[in-house]
Amino acid sequence: MNRLHTTAALAALTLAIVAAPLVASGTGRTARVPATARAPAMVPAEIIRTRQAGFKEMGTAFKNAMDALRASEPQIIMIQQSARTIKNDSVALRGWFPAGSGPAPGLKTAAKPEIWTKPVEFRAAQDQLGRAADAFQAATAGGNVDAIRAAARGLGGACKNCHDQFRVPEQR
Repeated sequence: MNRLHTTAALAALTLAIVAAPLVASGTGRTARVPATARAPAMVPAEIIRTRQAGFKEMGTAFKNAMDALRASEPQIIMIQQSARTIKNDSVALRGWFPAGSGPAPGLKTAAKPEIWTKPVEFRAAQDQLGRAADAFQAATAGGNVDAIRAAARGLGGACKNCHDQFRVPEQR
């Protein structure tokens, strides 16, 4: 899936999740919305592919930032671009795990069932990632390489925390 399709799929998924409560709000009845205004329904396999693409994009941005930090003269602008991608994805990922998109026969996902059975803990891990992404982006705005490296360690720790709890380990 190329970046344009990934971004469009992530936007559609986020719109569907964010708009659902708005559509149902009001006087207790389901609001009538013209069919053309509704986001297309995504099947679980599409949701999984979309979130995998989002995590791949976030991982690539983190790797690019870390590679840039290892350079003899880090290119701050590239690190800032990576930080922006990571921040945006850390916000979007709140919508990447709707009910019905977890492990099921015929669906390949590394998401553990605990994402849905322990929503408070999963939300806390998402919040930790969001704070770490904010700190990383703020550090890149300051331009101090040592501060950026420290924030990158915090970001990596937030990623690891969530992976340890909510992701099936990779088979090697």
